[in-house]
Amino acid sequence: MAAITIGELMSAQAMPAAGVPLGEVARPSTRWQDRYAVPDWRARLTKLDPKEEIAFRQWAAQTGAPITDDYDMRGFWKSGGATQVNPNDGLPHYTDTFKTPLHKTFSGESRYARPKSGAPMWNERDQLVLPNGQVIFDERAQ
Repeated sequence: MAAITIGELMSAQAMPAAGVPLGEVARPSTRWQDRYAVPDWRARLTKLDPKEEIAFRQWAAQTGAPITDDYDMRGFWKSGGATQVNPNDGLPHYTDTFKTPLHKTFSGESRYARPKSGAPMWNERDQLVLPNGQVIFDERAQ
């Protein structure tokens, strides 16, 4: 294996893709969600000013809201979203509006989905389905 110079390491081509641990090779994504996402979805994540961030963190601590990279919880909070209980598992549920393409049930209802992309949508049986009827996720089966 040939040695890599500092210049090569620092070049844009040698930099790992976002989310790829250093030392791993960035490969084209095989995640089905990526084909439905807006290209710049990470840049569109909700940003809060310092006062809002403090209030958000207090709210998250009080409510136990999970802060993860697969959901824009800051966007949910800023929108005044109300948590509902999922009837399938009895756990808190947050709207699809703020699911990122990293979420296993990313849908066309997300603000990070490309319009008219054919992204999967929820049906009346709590199944995430593609326009052709293929079930991607069955929430009741979980």
